[in-house]
Amino acid sequence: MNGPPIPLGRSILGMFAGYLLSVVLLLLLVALCYIELGSEGVFVTNSYRDTSLFEILKLACGCIAAIAAGWLAVRIGGMRAAVMLAVLMAVTGLVNGSISWSKQESRKEPWLERAPGTVNFTLASENTQNSALYIFSLPFVGLVGSLAGGALCAAIQRRR
Repeated sequence: MNGPPIPLGRSILGMFAGYLLSVVLLLLLVALCYIELGSEGVFVTNSYRDTSLFEILKLACGCIAAIAAGWLAVRIGGMRAAVMLAVLMAVTGLVNGSISWSKQESRKEPWLERAPGTVNFTLASENTQNSALYIFSLPFVGLVGSLAGGALCAAIQRRR
């Protein structure tokens, strides 16, 4: 049942392929949510602060992307790749969250004001302000999702 051990290089390749997939898939899914909801459904009136609905959708998109990334990592590099991916997602997520949080806290006003009407996705992503709950839960969503996707793929591979 256990095959020969997978080389470390292949596990590293699986980790990076999974991470790249998660980034691309997350950007695509969040952009689709943004297009579907429109700027009025995404932001609180006259600000760049995300609505609760949009933050929940972004977390769900992050979970889907992490599961797909964990799946791909296991397909390429075995379960070790999924564990490495989970650690990478947690570390980069916490670092990015800390930077994002300190950037938000350094602003004078709590929320930037925006003009009413439509806002393009690039401008919105540069100025968006997320809640602390979202910023610091996303790394754990990535960690758990990538491990779940990896475990799911490994279980299916064992059944074959």
